[in-house]
Amino acid sequence: MNLTKVIINRTMEWRFSWLIKYVQSSMEWQKRKKWEEMYLHSYRMFKDCLACEIYDDNILKACLLHDIVEDGKILLIDIKRNFGSGLACMVDWLTCTSENKEKMKKREYFSKFQESVNKDWRIAFVKLLDCIDNIKTLDWLKPNRQVKFLREKKEFYLPVLKKTFYMVPEDYLEVYTDKLFEFVELLDAYN
Repeated sequence: MNLTKVIINRTMEWRFSWLIKYVQSSMEWQKRKKWEEMYLHSYRMFKDCLACEIYDDNILKACLLHDIVEDGKILLIDIKRNFGSGLACMVDWLTCTSENKEKMKKREYFSKFQESVNKDWRIAFVKLLDCIDNIKTLDWLKPNRQVKFLREKKEFYLPVLKKTFYMVPEDYLEVYTDKLFEFVELLDAYN
């Protein structure tokens, strides 16, 4: 990694440190695995963006906030009040719960997700990073849950993410393509 990239990445981490702490505190005591704090998943996605030189504020914020409504103490209205309606929409589109935190049925969420991707390609990019990190940390699930999880990623998310390729701006196309290939390779590795 060259010095310029290191400096930019550290600056971005410093710039977003308040948001990282906000996410961490809202998910306090939540565990993703027996040993891992829940916010670390979002933080890895944020770091993955920086490693790919993605510095779009809304993508970085959406990576950090995408699970906060579903798994944390924060409501969607709090996101809207604190971060604006644009980011609140992105978080909502990435969240499998309704505004009052009721769990959505999968079919309902998939429909919402497909619709959101058609409105904003960044939703697909954040979901792609989410899927990649989820697969990389899949080993903590029981084998039957792993199979169900991977089938969902392959049968629903992969086709939507492939279609979105045509909506991605040229500046992000190479990174999106690389991440899409990484996702496919991870899915294939489990077959």
